[in-house]
Amino acid sequence: MGTHGKTSSVAAAVQTARGRVADALPAILVYIVLFLGITALFGSSYTMVVSGAVCIFLGRKRRRNTPATSLIIGLVMLALSVLAWLASLNLALCIILNLLVPFVLVLAQSNQFVPKGYFGYAMIFVFLELKPLTIDEFLIQTASVVFAAIVLGVALVAYSALQRRRERDEDVFTRSLSTLADLLDRMAAGERGQELRDAFLSLERTFDNLSITNHHFLRTWDRREFIFQMYAELFQRAVYLLADDEWQDDLARRVDPDILHELALLVRQANAAKTPEELRSIARMAQMALGVVDVPESRVRVFFHSFLHALALILQIQAEPLRKPTSRRIPWNEVVDDAFRRMNRDEFEFRFACRLSLVTTLTCSISMVWGYEHVYWLPLNAILLLMPSYEESAHRMRTRPVGTVIGGALATFVSHYLPGTASVFAVSLTLISILYCCTPGSWVQAMLATMFALLMTSLTMNATTAAWLRILFVGLAVGIVLVINRFVVPSPRERIFEGNLRELTQLIREYWATVGRGARGATSLRAAGEQLARFHLMYASASKYVREMEDGHERQQLRAGLSTLWHMFSEVEQVEHLVLAEDLSQADLDALVRVATILETRPHPTSSHELLCELAHSMESESLSFALLHYLDHASMYEQQVIGYAEA
Repeated sequence: MGTHGKTSSVAAAVQTARGRVADALPAILVYIVLFLGITALFGSSYTMVVSGAVCIFLGRKRRRNTPATSLIIGLVMLALSVLAWLASLNLALCIILNLLVPFVLVLAQSNQFVPKGYFGYAMIFVFLELKPLTIDEFLIQTASVVFAAIVLGVALVAYSALQRRRERDEDVFTRSLSTLADLLDRMAAGERGQELRDAFLSLERTFDNLSITNHHFLRTWDRREFIFQMYAELFQRAVYLLADDEWQDDLARRVDPDILHELALLVRQANAAKTPEELRSIARMAQMALGVVDVPESRVRVFFHSFLHALALILQIQAEPLRKPTSRRIPWNEVVDDAFRRMNRDEFEFRFACRLSLVTTLTCSISMVWGYEHVYWLPLNAILLLMPSYEESAHRMRTRPVGTVIGGALATFVSHYLPGTASVFAVSLTLISILYCCTPGSWVQAMLATMFALLMTSLTMNATTAAWLRILFVGLAVGIVLVINRFVVPSPRERIFEGNLRELTQLIREYWATVGRGARGATSLRAAGEQLARFHLMYASASKYVREMEDGHERQQLRAGLSTLWHMFSEVEQVEHLVLAEDLSQADLDALVRVATILETRPHPTSSHELLCELAHSMESESLSFALLHYLDHASMYEQQVIGYAEA
């Protein structure tokens, strides 16, 4: 490598380091304030809540945080503190609460898109139960948790305010609409290919993630989240068009490409609109274009109409004045339905919740019964080793022992040269600051965590003895987690992928149920938007697994099957749009109800294929018949792909 190459590599490494430090700095500051504050006010023995609080900050810092959400987080932390104290009273309570609390935390806070939502809360519960307390000590610990909750709440609200100042929702919309207009112009110019499709997909997933991650399971969906869903739907319709080469032929032979330029112009006008009156004016222009612009029957016509309808609806919603919610009641029906859906052996959350509960129960019980010095390091390390992803957990079971051994040796050496408590605190806080800049789960992070723990322990016991104890308990934790990961409802990536395929098929069934309700006059835009977001995020997860497989026949089969599922869902979405936007005849609506009733039971039925084709051909709406027939073709194709995969 030449001098220029070395200089470029060094510059890139420096730039990466700066980025990591800048990203970790808020968490570092929160840790230092909490650690020093609790130590000064209550004593260093009450700092066990700090790591969990910082993990909650890391998990939530990019989400929308208000004083109300911070208050809820603080109340949950207090509740976990009480439950942790109860779990420390006797073995029976330890077993019962460790079976229940981590399980509930996973179901309530985690999903495939936010898999570690449980982590900070679980750390608080487990860490706080590791030290038995008298009632007086418990009251001091409660005060320390209140202090931690206040600092965490202030940090979350302040960080959210800073992020909104840097990039508000309006900035996201403005940038995305500008990109959308440019992409429409590129389509009009005849550009095709994966790069264009990926650009639309990136826009769609941005808003899918905003919709999913900003929603809390104990709160009803608000207008803001609904707008995220509608934008995702707008971008998805362009992706669907690009996935079919027929649209290029339509532009070349039957459709004037200028209509896509007109769409781009309308998007730019919507992007420039600032007032509710301007937004309503652009929405009326979109509605007028639907009735005035005559586009020949084609893929492009379906896209043109569905795009304008969605854009007009978004602009109308954005033009409405913000209203304060009249009720903040928890949507218990949705909460209960979601809980029952997750309480399924095939669900990712249920399987991981079982393993986590078993790990915490076993290790915390051992810690309580054994009572050996620093045996609490066993459950502490176990929950850090057990991750929702089987592969990440296996990786940590390799890196953590290595980091522990190296960290133990270095801590033993360094402790001899630290003159007093102040120097130990200074070095320890420096190590923890570097830790938050490192890759989670790496051996370097494990090394730094070990050095921090052992240097703090060296204030009360021999550093060499502490190092050997640390290595012993990490080894035991690895053994326990290894066994439970292997034999208790294991979730390797293959199993998660199979579950994703079932979930994708189930979402198609649910969307047909939504179509059936819409054809009967009971439309729910929110339900359709939520299904759209869930499908595409689940699809992205499944696609990532297939992309990382070794190239071969199986990979090609799975890619083809996933692509077919994507087309099936997109065609159902087109049907739902036609129900909302087109003036369908009663005969078409009645026939569609029959179709939806069959397909919501089995989305790719072989036995009913001829009947469904007859119903599709009988439709008066050419667009509706077009979408249904394409769906049925893809459904038959998927049936054959599934059979081929099963035989393979």
